[in-house]
Amino acid sequence: MATERGIEEEDPTNFFVEVPGEPRRKCIDGQMWPSLICAEHVRSAKRYQPDDDDLFVVTFPKCGTTWTQNICTQLMHSGYAPEHGKELYLVSPMIEGKGAQAVKDLPRPRVIKSHLNRLEIPKGPGVRYVFVARNPKDVCVSFFFHHIAIKRQYEWTDGKFDDFFEIFFAGKLEYGNYFEHMRSWMPHYEDPNVLVLKYEDMLTDLPSAVKRIAAFLGGPAEQAVATPGQLQKIVANCSFDEMSKEQRRFFALDNENHSFIRKGQKKDWLNHFSKEQSERVDRMWKEHMTGTPMENWWSEEMKYEERHE
Repeated sequence: MATERGIEEEDPTNFFVEVPGEPRRKCIDGQMWPSLICAEHVRSAKRYQPDDDDLFVVTFPKCGTTWTQNICTQLMHSGYAPEHGKELYLVSPMIEGKGAQAVKDLPRPRVIKSHLNRLEIPKGPGVRYVFVARNPKDVCVSFFFHHIAIKRQYEWTDGKFDDFFEIFFAGKLEYGNYFEHMRSWMPHYEDPNVLVLKYEDMLTDLPSAVKRIAAFLGGPAEQAVATPGQLQKIVANCSFDEMSKEQRRFFALDNENHSFIRKGQKKDWLNHFSKEQSERVDRMWKEHMTGTPMENWWSEEMKYEERHE
């Protein structure tokens, strides 16, 4: 049974969930969130009234959010580079983490990070969304290492992958069920104000991804990559090698010794999944995604291969 420790004078809509053998998290209004998230920030994020030139970078966690934020911010704010005093998490905050007022106080046009699903994301006539998707097997592995690394948030540094696999695919962690989150965006796959990208395509050909984002944003963003030299500069600034340096430019890191940018590669899941786990996820995928635009997106990336030690 979960130990539910109340917060804010035993508020029944806002409490920690502490289950033996599972990462610590918080339940806010019936939804799971990271344990350090403030309930009022979450609630205000959902009430946020966006301006028409707001851009949301939206993903399920561990699908390239910060990477895409960095690209979009450099395209929309000419000359911007993450540095001390202008860290990306301040210039382009996660609205659920910082709250609506912190976002509203930013100069326009804003680049806003979010993991909200389509039903809950703030909406407006001119608002645009860059939605990035990644195959669920690699998401699971990346999210596992995220939970292992951040002791203060999850208190789960000795967690085991097999346990995490069960918790993750049961939809018991923050932001809920991966498949439901993905499906919430699929009816809007071809909306003119939505750009859908695959994380794996960005890994394969980052210059093309940057150009697609720039064309979607138009105006100054498109002009920012008008020459090969301009494009190459942004691509270099947004490479994994570059972003792995001085990660405090991108994340509000505490004194814990961990890295948010871990590998940035495809099919790392093969190093962690058993064949049985892979087949279970394949069945889940078929159940949830058959008939959607994503149905055959990751046929190769999700294919199981025997490991030879």
